[in-house]
Amino acid sequence: MWVWLEPLDVLLFRDSRPFTGGEIHRARSLFPPSPLTFQGAIRSLLFQNILGKKGKSFDHLAKQLRDKNEDPEVAEAVRILGGAEGFGNFQLLGPFLAKRQGNLEKVSIENIFFPPPLDLFQKENGKQFLTISPLQHSFPHVSFDPGSKGGLSLLWCEEKEARPVADFWLTKENLLAYLKGDVSNVARASSKALYVREERFGIELKDGTRTVEIGKLYMAEFIRLEKNHGFLVRVDISGGSDDLLAPLREGVLQLGGEARACLYRGLEDDPLAGFDSPLGGGEKFFKLYLATPAIFTKGWLPDFLGPSSLEGEVDGVQVRLVAAAVGKPMYIGGWDLAHNVPRELYPAVPPGSVYLFEISYGDAEKVKEIFHGRTKLQELGKQGEQYLCELAKIGFGLTFVGRWNYWEVKNV
Repeated sequence: MWVWLEPLDVLLFRDSRPFTGGEIHRARSLFPPSPLTFQGAIRSLLFQNILGKKGKSFDHLAKQLRDKNEDPEVAEAVRILGGAEGFGNFQLLGPFLAKRQGNLEKVSIENIFFPPPLDLFQKENGKQFLTISPLQHSFPHVSFDPGSKGGLSLLWCEEKEARPVADFWLTKENLLAYLKGDVSNVARASSKALYVREERFGIELKDGTRTVEIGKLYMAEFIRLEKNHGFLVRVDISGGSDDLLAPLREGVLQLGGEARACLYRGLEDDPLAGFDSPLGGGEKFFKLYLATPAIFTKGWLPDFLGPSSLEGEVDGVQVRLVAAAVGKPMYIGGWDLAHNVPRELYPAVPPGSVYLFEISYGDAEKVKEIFHGRTKLQELGKQGEQYLCELAKIGFGLTFVGRWNYWEVKNV
């Protein structure tokens, strides 16, 4: 079930830096927000619905998770929606920044926006784009590991004055053109046309007296989406009845820091319908564009790849990593409601990062089946790190499959 979420006010998506009055006075917003923020809000809504029908509250849920009490009704809710270390049968895809058209009675999606791929560069004139690609047999390979047998290829840009793009997003149509390998007519969607950042001041209050704390002035950065803009997520409960998703048909929920209000509506249509990969059956090179963050135990390197060979096998397809365009890590944690403590922080590969592969064995059709519009990259985690593998259920590691080719450089 696809769900449209539209904020009624500004939103706060705090980053991982500590924020304590009198010590750290500024809270920044992470944008695009983590899937954890949306799963927390939506799972809480579904838990309230299930437990409310049984006359139970969140206190019963926290006690079940913390003390492992044998309450069969609460245990059944946890089996369906998951607990502190997993998500049960609950699944979420997104969030996607989007714009609607028409009124809120029947939401129709006008466009979806994606973070720009990190191998997409802007020409000197600022109006045209190109993609950087690996050089073949032109320069020595670059190795990130002293024991690497192969190494990574250099990414090459044909224009000296080209530069990485910033502060804009790609529409769904433009992202599809990029995946096809044709960026000649890609148009930008400026970040300022989608949202603005607002800084607001506040001061901490004393408990009980509601009087100000001396020296506890702070500043928080909020996100204000432009009119008719919001978020799309797809919510499913595997093996469950449609009644479990009934609360998502319409209503208001709390989202992000300070529990800001957000209106939501269930959608009848699939806004990603027809968003197919252009990769052909005979092609041997493909790229994975990361639409949401991914967390790996090897840092930026996907866990299914060998650190020295840069090769890996997935469902019968053998691949080799040729090159990568990866952004600075974003740190993702969360909050453990059962124990009322912060979760462990993990460095995540940011959305927009791109991995370029060569197929050693298998075909492109199978690659599309495995990776296009799926979170398989996150699912292929290291054994013993079950929580990281579980993150695939709520949208981490979502990839789309595109094509690439080596640069043909002569007389170098």
